[in-house]
Amino acid sequence: MILYSTILLIGLVQGFFLTLGLLIKHYGKKKRNYYFLGLVFLISVSLLSKFLFSPARYQQFPQLWFIPDTIAYFVGPLWYFTIQKSIKPSVKLSLNDWLLLSPILYQIGFLGYIFTLEKSSLFDMTNNPFFAQTFFVFCLGVLITNGGFLWKAHRTLQKHRDVQFPELLRKGQLVFIFIIAIWLLSFVFSLILTNTTSINLNAYSFAFLSLAFLTFGLAFLALIKPASFYFLTQTYDSSQTYVLQQIAEQVEIYLKEQEPYLKSNFSLNELSQAIGSNPVLTSKAINRILKSTFSDLMNEYRVQHFLRLAKKEKLENLTLFAIAQEAGFGNKVTFYKSFKKVMGMTPKTYLLEFEKFQ
Repeated sequence: MILYSTILLIGLVQGFFLTLGLLIKHYGKKKRNYYFLGLVFLISVSLLSKFLFSPARYQQFPQLWFIPDTIAYFVGPLWYFTIQKSIKPSVKLSLNDWLLLSPILYQIGFLGYIFTLEKSSLFDMTNNPFFAQTFFVFCLGVLITNGGFLWKAHRTLQKHRDVQFPELLRKGQLVFIFIIAIWLLSFVFSLILTNTTSINLNAYSFAFLSLAFLTFGLAFLALIKPASFYFLTQTYDSSQTYVLQQIAEQVEIYLKEQEPYLKSNFSLNELSQAIGSNPVLTSKAINRILKSTFSDLMNEYRVQHFLRLAKKEKLENLTLFAIAQEAGFGNKVTFYKSFKKVMGMTPKTYLLEFEKFQ
């Protein structure tokens, strides 16, 4: 029990600090994704209410038991809106969205009714058929709302599968499906195994542990790879601005680390395949973000590689073009033209100028 409480405490603290940290980091950003921040915050509140829960506190404030259950409604919708906000500048609710949200209104109304009851009435209520029916409707509502929105989130990701979403969004979809499945399983145990208290408590507790481990993972990711949360301030719709920036970064990293441009016939298709993109998006990323064309970009890297080689080699032993061939150039015309375009002078003039300052 101490271990369980410790995990909940660490999870809720990390959740609150993560929400605050991301809010401060992206303060002033006009397109901040509040849906994700709200999701992490509500999960933290849910962990807090469960951490504070005890038989003694239940006797003093029995309504506390219903708060985290109500929050369970919001996980699916907020996650779906997080993805929508990442795609569009603003989230507009359709009629279908409102229908899927309607069970939340029921639960909020029920929670409001619970808070109006006296403690004795609420204790008695938990043992009567009305409460059992209400709890069944609650479970059904959680299934409809979260299941519906998670399905919509899945469809959205599938519809935009040509767009390279951040891994946090793609993997997050699987994580939230797993968490909601645990919650629903705990509800099923609560409905069916009404006399098996230990199984109910274990299933219910495991549901909260899954939320705690979620905040663990997010907090750890924020420390080691803060760029994963870039989607909080960026929209990557059909213009794919964010996606193109990501691809451009991958292109630069791949070219610097692997040096594929040393092959004179290295192609755009090969580059796209190597970074897990497609030629159209890769070409757009090079054009819009790196402000170049594929051939010019390759030649620019070849020129820089040529300079590194030329400064090491004894030029009397090798011709300029021989070194250029080692850098990936296939013919003299392309080499001299590319060098002058990048450096503003011929290779020989540049190297003579370089030798003057040695």
